[in-house]
Amino acid sequence: MKRILSLFSAVLVLAVASVSCVDEEQAIRQSVSRFWQSIIDGKTDSAYRMLTKSSRFNIHKGDFEERVSFGGTTSLRNRTLHKAWAEECDFRIEELEQRGNEALVLVSFKVPDLDDMLYRLDKEAEREGIYKKYKNKSDKVDAWFEKRMTEEIKAHRFSRITLENQTWLLREEGEWKIDYDYDY
Repeated sequence: MKRILSLFSAVLVLAVASVSCVDEEQAIRQSVSRFWQSIIDGKTDSAYRMLTKSSRFNIHKGDFEERVSFGGTTSLRNRTLHKAWAEECDFRIEELEQRGNEALVLVSFKVPDLDDMLYRLDKEAEREGIYKKYKNKSDKVDAWFEKRMTEEIKAHRFSRITLENQTWLLREEGEWKIDYDYDY
């Protein structure tokens, strides 16, 4: 009888431990997903609050916002363009490794290639005389580009690029937080 109880106890402990590991993995996945979705949606305030205390101490919010742009997304200040861009973005968690209170997650992104689009639209702007028409009016040129980029994205006339990111997390105050300044 003692053997059966011991065996039952061991199985119960293993079952609880495996459920705990699954819960931890799920919590890490949720933290990473919320963080990157906030950035894609342009909610950098929310993403910034998901950083560890040391990350927020070491990186100013404005610098953080600039760093998390997806190459060229500084032009995504226009809401209509940003919304069209965000709707075409996708990411997924490729790998996850957890050791104690630390975790490393490899995230793969597929996003519209804005640099390629800007290159093509620059040629179009030259052909159509946009630069001459709006000489010394950079805000008008920017508005033309934003409008055309939005149209191109909505019409699905763009190529995609794949980007990868290693996202580090630390358990802090019972939650998984993004350790943005992790020294690789």
